[in-house]
Amino acid sequence: MTGYRAQHGRALPDAPGQDAGRALPGPDQADARDAFLALMSHELRTPLTSTLGHLELLLDGVAGPLTPPQAEAAHTAEAGAKRLLRLVEDLLLVAGAGAGDGQLALDCGPVDLTDVAEDAAAARAEAAARAGITLAVVAGTRTPARGDRARLVRMVEALVCNAVGFTSSGGAVRLEARVVEGWAVIDVADTGVGIPPAERDRVLGRFVSGSAPRLHGPQGAGLGLAVAREVARAHGGALDLVSEPGVGTTARAAFPADGRAPGTPPPLPAPLPGRTRH
Repeated sequence: MTGYRAQHGRALPDAPGQDAGRALPGPDQADARDAFLALMSHELRTPLTSTLGHLELLLDGVAGPLTPPQAEAAHTAEAGAKRLLRLVEDLLLVAGAGAGDGQLALDCGPVDLTDVAEDAAAARAEAAARAGITLAVVAGTRTPARGDRARLVRMVEALVCNAVGFTSSGGAVRLEARVVEGWAVIDVADTGVGIPPAERDRVLGRFVSGSAPRLHGPQGAGLGLAVAREVARAHGGALDLVSEPGVGTTARAAFPADGRAPGTPPPLPAPLPGRTRH
């Protein structure tokens, strides 16, 4: 079990516009939208975490042993609730980035980028296996940096989810983390369908999806790349894409390894050569 009661059971800070008698903040429609998203996501998160906690209790046998069909139904409900909670948390993240000074709150400390990449890959390993995709983290030396570990794992997980979703069975997704000339760099490269040049900037926006259909899993809300970009920006860095249709895409998140901007980040590599043309 994932321990949602312990992980998410704490009280949440008030979301913008939470008081019913208070007008939504901001002078324009974008501010109002971000405030609404934050409020809606906050209100959804509380019952979702409660639902996951009760499902966890059921699966732990607290209410008595479950029959195999009951356990299967509970696992299905848990998987759906977890997916919805990830969406809610992504909405909170992008709404927070769009409000106020546009900066996400970070809890920074020492992190190892390879550990971050391995945790993100582990979270998506089952989905990749179901899709027939090889998911691997390039082995290397430890890669110390400074950042918010939880947000960095979510950033990389979003990139991996996107890569797996748009890579055909038999393809590959590769993660590599390193520190280059003072920059913490995480590459997520795939042999997927690629992104047309005209769409590369647009797909980094919120609630935007590219023209290519998703090959595995449900069609997303267009938040994954936006979440990754906001986390990279909050760390003083950026998210960049290099892609060739029919060959693949490499997403690179780069930020100052020690929290100070060291200059120009290293250039993006070419996409991985695709196993097949899509």
